[in-house]
Amino acid sequence: MKIVHLSTFTAEGGAGIATFRIHKKLLEKGVMSDLLVLRSSGTQLPAVTEVKTGWLYRAKDYFFYRFDIFFFIKKIRPGAQKFSFNYFRRISINKHSLIRNADIVCLYWVGANFLTPKQIGRMNKPMIWRLSDKWPFTGGCHYSNDCKRYEDHCGNCPQLITNKKKDFTWFGWKRKHQAWQNKNITVVAPSRWIADAAGRSSLFKNNSIIRIPTGVDPDVFKPMSKEEARKALNIPIASKVILFGAYNALRSIYKGAIYFRKMIEQLAGEDCTFLIFGAGKNDYTDDSYKNVRFLGALRDESDLCQAYNAADIFICSSTEDNLPNTVLESMACGTPCIAFKDSGGVVDVIEHKANGYLAEFKNVEDMVAGISWINDANKEGKISANAREKILKEFTLEKQVDSFIALYRSILDSSKTT
Repeated sequence: MKIVHLSTFTAEGGAGIATFRIHKKLLEKGVMSDLLVLRSSGTQLPAVTEVKTGWLYRAKDYFFYRFDIFFFIKKIRPGAQKFSFNYFRRISINKHSLIRNADIVCLYWVGANFLTPKQIGRMNKPMIWRLSDKWPFTGGCHYSNDCKRYEDHCGNCPQLITNKKKDFTWFGWKRKHQAWQNKNITVVAPSRWIADAAGRSSLFKNNSIIRIPTGVDPDVFKPMSKEEARKALNIPIASKVILFGAYNALRSIYKGAIYFRKMIEQLAGEDCTFLIFGAGKNDYTDDSYKNVRFLGALRDESDLCQAYNAADIFICSSTEDNLPNTVLESMACGTPCIAFKDSGGVVDVIEHKANGYLAEFKNVEDMVAGISWINDANKEGKISANAREKILKEFTLEKQVDSFIALYRSILDSSKTT
């Protein structure tokens, strides 16, 4: 069987990383897998093809980027979630040789103007869509906060300043409805939270929705000497080390940067070192931030593993998130996590006061209390052991990819009988 995966990015962002890991593992298992992307990471990766090429594409992309700013971006409220408009076709995809020869086409995160709904609707292949967020069934937002309009018909979007029923999310929802109302798309949900949202959505409520949890490689993300990890990063051995990872970490909205900053400020008087990986920098000059260290973008998995092992606790302060790779990676390394209840898919993996801590939603004081609880409860390493055991039982990359292979075979077998 020939599987083609479509993703905006390769090893960039949580969704792109998860996609590439699936693709790479399929190749290791002997499956004919190709990854077709809008933007590659710039390194030579196996069976990865970038579709954007040439000066004409760059000219079109620049024009439509300016168009998006003028007609769409200025209508978004300050502090709103990320939108992908995907209104105009940037590249030709359906006649690509990889698509023509594929047995199954798998969609992942295709925002940032990779594919339009019409392009997706015209793919005449069995399709799987692994949900990275809510964009496939909303009018344009990737996360909807408390808004449930996608359950009926988007429009009058609370994240826009227009206050019009027929705003661009209304038209965005309509375009998606027209594009895949007759498509047999199998929806794969990494978490129960996103599965429930998709099942209630007006666009996917009649589709087959299968839960396949995100997986990580426990042979890559594994416990190592905390002392050695801290020495390598020049971190005091006796310090309490709190880790956080996100793009633009101290300002990211949906990653809950404001709550992480409040935590830093509350713990300013204690012997804490705050480690942050991902793009961004500490542009706060307050004394509260003197113990904040940026590790930069850690693209090598061994560097990530080292950071997790250097930490006592990983903080996931997202207010709405699917099932972050970072939480799974940290737990695989035996580093317990703290996250908010009711924030998405983290409840699938974090068991309150068993392998981590689930704080009350947006309650920084409870998150700080969680740090104290883990430090006390984990003195003998019990919470760390439980965290890794959870990953080994339910969230390995091997289990995830085996489930995908079984799904591929099921879809191909059913297509032979119809």
